[in-house]
Amino acid sequence: MKLFRAFATAAIFVQSIAVLGAIGYAKNLKLYDGPERPASELVTIVVDGDSFLINLSIQVNGKWVRAHSGAQVLPGTYNVSVLSMCGHPAQYPPANPPLNYYSFFEYPDSFLAAPGDTVTFAILGEHVPIVNESGRKGQKFPAPPGTTCYGASAAYHTITKGSALEPDDVHNNGGISTPAAIAVLKYLEAIGRADQVAAGAYLATDFKGDIATAFSQMRKSGFRFSASNTKILGEQADPISGVSRVVADVTFTSGPLSFKVYQEVFTVRSDESGALKISRIVDWWGPGA
Repeated sequence: MKLFRAFATAAIFVQSIAVLGAIGYAKNLKLYDGPERPASELVTIVVDGDSFLINLSIQVNGKWVRAHSGAQVLPGTYNVSVLSMCGHPAQYPPANPPLNYYSFFEYPDSFLAAPGDTVTFAILGEHVPIVNESGRKGQKFPAPPGTTCYGASAAYHTITKGSALEPDDVHNNGGISTPAAIAVLKYLEAIGRADQVAAGAYLATDFKGDIATAFSQMRKSGFRFSASNTKILGEQADPISGVSRVVADVTFTSGPLSFKVYQEVFTVRSDESGALKISRIVDWWGPGA
């Protein structure tokens, strides 16, 4: 299994700041209604490398507002959106499902925080080739060599109280919650807590692949499975055969700005009893699923 990407701190793009102009933001911005409250009753948001280009927004009281580093919100559950300005990669395994987040879209995330928590967001930007559309509708061609995308291709977060990591057991499905996607998340959740019996219940009798080894290696390296940052990125379902291929970011963390991510394709099908089972797991950049 190949590690798709690993980073100790978030990589962001700042090349266009001089063009956009210097923009100053107040720290400790109040993102809640009502009287002032002490920090011990609030949740503080930290955005690594905060800039205009990152454009991280948080939904507060039904409205999307820009969440600058140092912003404070009331405890609760919040939806977060990060604007991606990356194009679909010109080269990707044709046999595997395309990854939806390589496009112009809002990268979803969410968190549940308690009073006194700090939510730290690490924004990952990538230098990837983009695909341009020509004047003729539907016609696309690769961008010139060296063209990069600006903005984020992913966002990961950790929640800490003081210096201690909070429990990380709430999944973010990335907006895809089909039965096949849910089966994949439940399987990963079981592997994450090293429950081999529960995990085995989601595997077909002829299952091929090995992701348990990666989980074991991560634990030995001091990384833990991050359920809240593990996301379903895409799914292709064949209505005739009933087979689905689900792409997931399987994420591990060892601290606020330390993440390692595997991108895997899970082949999911029904067994004789109608239960959904995973029959194969392969690396997204490897052979087709």
